[in-house]
Amino acid sequence: MVPIDEVRSEYTENNERLGKRGLRVMAVARRDFDPASFDPSADLLSQVRDLTMLALVGIVDPPRPEVKASIAKAHSAGIQIRMITGDHAVTAAAIAGS
Repeated sequence: MVPIDEVRSEYTENNERLGKRGLRVMAVARRDFDPASFDPSADLLSQVRDLTMLALVGIVDPPRPEVKASIAKAHSAGIQIRMITGDHAVTAAAIAGS
């Protein structure tokens, strides 16, 4: 297995490539724990380190069909539209252009 830091640039490039296609991107990584000492009720975020990257998954999540008509109606009423999203900026731009 390859540590995440050794493939970071490759995954970053692929994340952007998938995002530009309008896909939501989820990274999948792993880390082994000693079952005898693992405490699932502990602060697990502090354990998100020394990960091995497994995959990037591109998820299709198109805007609802009524969105274009709603945006057009708002524009014709003089309302400026702003997109608020938790998506990567390239994903948001691809979705906004669709």
